[in-house]
Amino acid sequence: MFTNNGNMFVSTAYMIEHRGVREECCTFMLRRSENAEYFEARMVKKAGTVCVGMTQRSISRMNTIGWAPGSFGIESSGELFYDGQFDQRVSNIIEGDVVACSWERTQGRLTYFLNDEKIG
Repeated sequence: MFTNNGNMFVSTAYMIEHRGVREECCTFMLRRSENAEYFEARMVKKAGTVCVGMTQRSISRMNTIGWAPGSFGIESSGELFYDGQFDQRVSNIIEGDVVACSWERTQGRLTYFLNDEKIG
């Protein structure tokens, strides 16, 4: 759990393809809820490592989500990061998995789910 200053955001997107440092590609399908503080990302194709999460608007898009202070993310290798710090190890994200991220703005609580199971 964390508290924040109201700067978190979720951008509207439906498919993301990320080419990492070694030109490895991960493709996610996103489904956005009517609630702007919730989204799901389904791993369609995995050929590298990617982070899924939320960040403050002020964080550079060049930073990996979760690794930078003010960002929160789960890495496909199974590492959960809160505010730029490693928090815990969870299951690896594999093709077909769905990662959901829920942010309760009023309580300042961020929760992750992997295939509908709460993980953080």
